[in-house]
This record gives sequence, structure tokens and C-alpha cells, in this order.
Amino acid sequence: MNESFSFIHLADTHLGLNWPVIPDIKKVQISAYGRAFSYVIEKSIEHEVDFVLHSGDLMQHPRPTIPALRRAIVELRKLKEKNIPFIITRGTHDSSKEYFERFGGDILTVLEDDGKVIYVEYSRERKFYDLEIGKDVVRIYGIGEYGIEQRKILNEFSKSFSSGNVGFRILLIHGGLMDRPYSVGGFLSTADLASLYMSGVINYIALGHDHQYFEYKEFGIYNPGSTEFCSFREASKIFYYFENDELKEERREIREKGFYFVEVDNGEVHA
Repeated sequence: MNESFSFIHLADTHLGLNWPVIPDIKKVQISAYGRAFSYVIEKSIEHEVDFVLHSGDLMQHPRPTIPALRRAIVELRKLKEKNIPFIITRGTHDSSKEYFERFGGDILTVLEDDGKVIYVEYSRERKFYDLEIGKDVVRIYGIGEYGIEQRKILNEFSKSFSSGNVGFRILLIHGGLMDRPYSVGGFLSTADLASLYMSGVINYIALGHDHQYFEYKEFGIYNPGSTEFCSFREASKIFYYFENDELKEERREIREKGFYFVEVDNGEVHA
């Protein structure tokens, strides 16, 4: 890859979530998730990135509320006006498991039909998307959430990763890693993904699903976590102890929320 480019990688925006649930209608938390999403879009435009990647769970519900859907449309329109592609794969919450709701596609299909997103997914006709950056091509593959079938799907899909004259390859994948602490619903291991990077067929692995931020730069694995707190499990923690019947603070675990701003210079990733 001789060309330089930049992109933003985010995941798990969960637009429409109301957490913690507050009975008082004047104190609902829904707007917090919209503001976080809006901030990422603002930074994408400010940094003049070449594209934006979303690793799934754009929405909290497969049938999103009107405020959540409207927020998504308003913010994605800003990117479209700046000719910044928004490329996404399917998350756990983006698609209903009910047959009749899946029959006509999902919310990402609706946004794609409206020209707001580019939806890449192994099970769809559009399994990947090619972006021309100068004289080079950046190819973005997508694998959504497949539960216990995810390793099998990854192995089948990976056979096609080395095809084509492509300068830089990105794998968008929504799924946890089972060897991570407190993993929820993880069916892949770090080794499964590291092998793709070490063999050179994938240059950046854009994870989603695990709401806690982590990265393995040596294997090209980046997980931004959710853009806002979605449960008490994700919150920062303060640890205390007693000394002479007095409660004292021992330490704090501050957990930050955010996203990745990535610059690629001659194939070298700075995330």
C-alpha cells in the first residue's frame, strides 16, 4: 500500500437504548447515545477521513424507535453530504431473529436502500466493498454475528481474502473473543483473528460486540467498545477497604468510552 488515508472505526452505538431505565419521562437516557453518535460523525468530518467503519449494533432494537431512526438518518446525511462512506456490518441488535421480520431485510437494508450506509455482510450479495484511494484499493469485508457458527463462517470466508489486486484489507466483524476476560457470547479466539493478520491477508481487524475497549496491536486487532455506557457492568469502579473502622479508597478503574481515529501511512497503521 503506497497511498496514505484515514478512517474512523466505531461500534455498538445502540441508538435508542434507554439505560438505566428511569420511569420519569423527563429523565430518559435515549439522547445520550444519540449525542455520542453525533460526536463521532462531527469528528469524522473534522478530520476529513476517507471513510467511517461501524462494527455492528448501530441500533438497540431491530425495529428502532422514531427518535433513534431519525438520529441515524440526520447524522448519516451529514457524512453523505461530505462524500464520506459509512460502511457497516450487522450486529446482534440490528436484525430480528423472527422469520417474517427478516423476510424483507433489516434496518441496515433500509438505510442502504436510502443511500445512507454501505452494508457488507458474508451472507449477502455484497460481502465486501472496495474503495479507491489514489492508485490503491482498500477492501472492507463484513461478518456479522453468527453465534456458534462464527468460526465456521470465518474459515469459509477467509479463503477469499487474498483474492484481487488490493492494497489494504480490513475485516469488519461483530463478535466477542472467548479468551477475553468477562467475555459475553464469544465464539472466536484471539488466535483465530491473529492468524489472518500474521499471514498478511488482513491488515486491520475492526471488532465490535464487546463493549469494553481493548486492542492487540501486534495482531492488528482493535475493539473500540461501545460509545456510551450500556450497563452497570461497563461502568468505572471504585474499590474501598476498612482501616480502623474507617472506609478508605484503595484504587479506581476508570473505563473510558470512545472510538478509533486511524491513519494509515504507506501500509503502517496508527490507531
